[in-house]
Amino acid sequence: MAAHGTHSSPDEEEAQFEAEFPERLAAVLAQAAPDDPIRPFLYQATISSAVMSARGAVFWTSNKFEERIDQSSLDTKLGIAVGKEKEPAHALVKDKSDRPVFLTYAPAATARRWSNLDAELSAHLSAPETIAVIALSLSYMTGEIEYAARALGMSNLEARVSAALFAHGSIKRAAIHAGVTYHTARKALAGAMKAAGVSRQTLLIRKLSELATVTAPPREAVEDILIDIFGLKQRDAKLVHLLCEGYSRNDAADVVGISPAVAKDRFAFIFRRLNVESATDLPALVMGAFAAAVITHETPSLVHAEPRERAPLRLIRGGEGRVIAVNDYGPASAQPVLIAHSSLTTRHPFQKVVSALQSNGFRPVTIDRPGFGLTDDLKESPDRFATGVDDVVTVCEALGLEKIHVITRGGAFHVLALARYAPDLLDRVVVINPDLLQHDCSQRKGHFGLVRQAFDRYPDSIEKVARWTAASLSRKRLETIIRAGVGKAPADLESFSDPRNFNDHLRSTMPFSTGRLSGFIREQRGYVLQTEIEGLANAVNWTILLGGSDPIHDVDEINSYWRSKLPGARLQTIPDAGRFISLSHTDEVIGRLND
Repeated sequence: MAAHGTHSSPDEEEAQFEAEFPERLAAVLAQAAPDDPIRPFLYQATISSAVMSARGAVFWTSNKFEERIDQSSLDTKLGIAVGKEKEPAHALVKDKSDRPVFLTYAPAATARRWSNLDAELSAHLSAPETIAVIALSLSYMTGEIEYAARALGMSNLEARVSAALFAHGSIKRAAIHAGVTYHTARKALAGAMKAAGVSRQTLLIRKLSELATVTAPPREAVEDILIDIFGLKQRDAKLVHLLCEGYSRNDAADVVGISPAVAKDRFAFIFRRLNVESATDLPALVMGAFAAAVITHETPSLVHAEPRERAPLRLIRGGEGRVIAVNDYGPASAQPVLIAHSSLTTRHPFQKVVSALQSNGFRPVTIDRPGFGLTDDLKESPDRFATGVDDVVTVCEALGLEKIHVITRGGAFHVLALARYAPDLLDRVVVINPDLLQHDCSQRKGHFGLVRQAFDRYPDSIEKVARWTAASLSRKRLETIIRAGVGKAPADLESFSDPRNFNDHLRSTMPFSTGRLSGFIREQRGYVLQTEIEGLANAVNWTILLGGSDPIHDVDEINSYWRSKLPGARLQTIPDAGRFISLSHTDEVIGRLND
């Protein structure tokens, strides 16, 4: 595989993983279920690094570290202790702009896994006795916070002030950095809280940080980290998290069972210990502590360190305050086309397909299904693939869409459920390489076939395997997965030799690495546990495109099954196509919409 493609040979580690895949899968099936892996997205702007000698002398700093942090903030004694004990440690300091920064110290053996967080770092870790320091500050991700704020429907001013509050803590400082008066900042924050559907500034900051990092850390994990990093008592850690959840100080004290007088002293101590001025500072600080702990205890490939492309994200309210994540690429006057994602991806589509649709007079729209990406989960319905079909209707109503076309690869059962639920909503539907329920499928080839067979034999293993896969997801591992998935299909190999297509696919799969897997798990259970899917009485507006070089399925078997489910549908096999027909034969896909 090339840097982003599929032509050159994989590196030694990935070649070994691919060769050992059956044995590794069997080992996972035999293990107990792993803990729920929750990992935040991080961005290059949030991270800088330095390297110390075994004696605590600083001999290299990255440019960002030099710009942001005074070297005197590095703790020589702590660095020496980490070098001796070979155990990572944390410290909280302030940068040159008086913003909080987490410093994570680790011996060279641990820090060598951090090279994808800072590409220059690995070159300075050749000596085994060196100590690396990763400086992490979420205050530098204000661009992502503004992006999330606008997606919630905030005005530019509201988003800018909210991001400034996230970075600087108090309204007074936020106003200064946003370039507005204190009165204007307060008014903007009132509008921001209304748009976010929250009643307190702490909840606003928490919601924005969770959207920007695609992470909602569980309370127990956060409390453990506060105890570990800051040395807080269990009760004090619980008080911190209650404030982050929007509790007032008195209500938080009542929950943990202490009097207001005792609570006043505890909060004074907590704020001094964490070096913050108000509760508004806490959500960003807590998320930063959580991210620092992930860097210490997990391989960095679990932490996405590349900036997210600015897709036209909009977060639409569903029932019970749920958030539905939507990308509406426009233009608003064009014919809308829903690109329904597969069970293995999220709402991020291939930009090649988006551009081609727009050039042909269409308006691409994508939606994260419940439990995928940024969309809040739902209790699953008896038909697991029907979970979230009402979200599509909600989004269409919010966007004013009366009729939509649909394109899907891997989401055929969901679109079929949508057609039964809202038959008047769908116009033309193009389905690419639809799948089968496990008991209707006589063969699945390659690694995907092994996994599905394991799911069929051990349905309780689905979550276990999903978490194992997510825990190893990285750029290199995705290259291995694609190589296993496309086999030797020439059209797919050519498509993924383009780094833009690979990066689009990476962006669509990496949200799983944060641990948000409930949607994936539900749909995989559907493939294995559901015994029947109801078809349509008339599907004359449907087209099914099959790749003649599909490396996973038997094309004739797929053809026979879907003819029975979609009477009247047009089925077409493209002999030289593989799995990713929308990339290799984009014009033919769009041609079916124009028929």
